[in-house]
Amino acid sequence: MKKLWNALAVCGVLVLVVAQWTAFAEPITNNAISATATSQTIYFGGQAKRHVCIRGGATGEQEVFYRLFTGCDTVAAATTSNVRLEATEVDCYTFDFASEGGGSSCVTNGYVALSIVCTAAETSTPRYAAK
Repeated sequence: MKKLWNALAVCGVLVLVVAQWTAFAEPITNNAISATATSQTIYFGGQAKRHVCIRGGATGEQEVFYRLFTGCDTVAAATTSNVRLEATEVDCYTFDFASEGGGSSCVTNGYVALSIVCTAAETSTPRYAAK
């Protein structure tokens, strides 16, 4: 009988842990972008994101260039002089409030947008995830 009660207690604890974890889980968007020679800007929508990862296109696709913006930045087009990302490479960022949170004129709590572009006459399908 004691083993049964122990098993029930363990099951009860596991149910509570899973329920708490799923209740507070924040969805992660993982979206493909059709990058061309014309810069496009993706707004993350809703709240600013603390974590952003950008992955280059599939093997054999062209490199892309991108800019990541906080809530204090003026969102603008990406150019080929911005951060370069080769196919299948991944760049991840975690927002650091102490260094990026803004000063007296602006306070932000994360990243709000991503601009991305390819070189002329090239295309790629990079992906991004934001949480």
